[in-house]
Amino acid sequence: MRESELSGSEASPQRFLVIQPGGQEHICQMLPALKALQNIFPTAEITLLIGEAIEPRLGSVARLWVRPLTNLPALLPHLQTQAFTAAFLFTPPGHSPYPLAYACYCAGIPLRIGQSVEFGGGVLSHWVKPLPAVVPGEHYLHLLTAIEELAADQLRPPGQQPAAWPDQKETVHAHASS
Repeated sequence: MRESELSGSEASPQRFLVIQPGGQEHICQMLPALKALQNIFPTAEITLLIGEAIEPRLGSVARLWVRPLTNLPALLPHLQTQAFTAAFLFTPPGHSPYPLAYACYCAGIPLRIGQSVEFGGGVLSHWVKPLPAVVPGEHYLHLLTAIEELAADQLRPPGQQPAAWPDQKETVHAHASS
């Protein structure tokens, strides 16, 4: 992964797509992770794609898309025109991120980060193993922790090891194809 992919620059601003295909309960449980993502990447333009309209305030999300997530081929033209630099797939526990990751792959989004118990090849550029049986909301914060580790790893000077970082090989699996 190149340094500019998550860290961004003035010449190439970060444009993130956050997808939450669950219902209102899952969307509400994901909001702390979304807020933390905004804090980690304060200059990023974040588009939140959800499958149903919700009531809670979504903070400083640049755009909110409410689209049916059952017809992914119809979603492709919308994704292709946006020049997203990364897609973060906040799928509910037990749900596969791979159909959405494949749509993002077909749309040309280079970074596709999600968590799943099964390996799905290079459809996810970064595969995160979920924690076993966690309380609601912790599932989404676990994915955010992996995203934060990836960003910190890219921003750390070459050769410098972090003092107290967990072994990322246990959490995040990067794939060469994207």
